[in-house]
Amino acid sequence: MSHLPSALWLNVSPSLKRFDQRLLCYLAQQVSINRWEYVQTEDVPCSLEVAIRLVYEYLQQYFVHSQKRINLIAHCLSGSVGWLYAHRFPESVRWLMLLSVAPSPAVTWHAH
Repeated sequence: MSHLPSALWLNVSPSLKRFDQRLLCYLAQQVSINRWEYVQTEDVPCSLEVAIRLVYEYLQQYFVHSQKRINLIAHCLSGSVGWLYAHRFPESVRWLMLLSVAPSPAVTWHAH
């Protein structure tokens, strides 16, 4: 692909994406940004491993023949996915911006 994104917005809570719109519109004026979304169905086990693998597969379509590193941006539970991805694949992440991520990623409002 000829146009590689500069940043990737991770979203594992699509029902909350309307709250991201203003920030994404602002960021899109500054950098090329793509949105990655994960919608978990009832048939899929609840596992961050699935989301991390899907982020990896998504990024492979852009960066399989490139040495470019991606900038990841994520909010809340999506931030946990971004952090775990960056931890597992540090060579593929330039920087990681986390917004409102709990200090213990497994303990979010979803856990209650």
